[in-house]
Amino acid sequence: MGDGPYTMGPKEAARACKWMGVTQAIPVHYAHDPQVLGIEAGDDFKRALGTIAPAVTAIVMKPGETRTIQT
Repeated sequence: MGDGPYTMGPKEAARACKWMGVTQAIPVHYAHDPQVLGIEAGDDFKRALGTIAPAVTAIVMKPGETRTIQT
């Protein structure tokens, strides 16, 4: 959701979350090269979710951070 040549932007990603009916989302494909948005894109996505899909929880990670996801 880094709004690069092959990725959607934060608002489009929030809309996709709404359309897909997800409850949690981890934004990816940003802050890794000059063709995409920087680190601020994660917070932009979280704000967009608040307006577009408020039922979705965003897990915004910093570059290099890891998480274990329980299924």
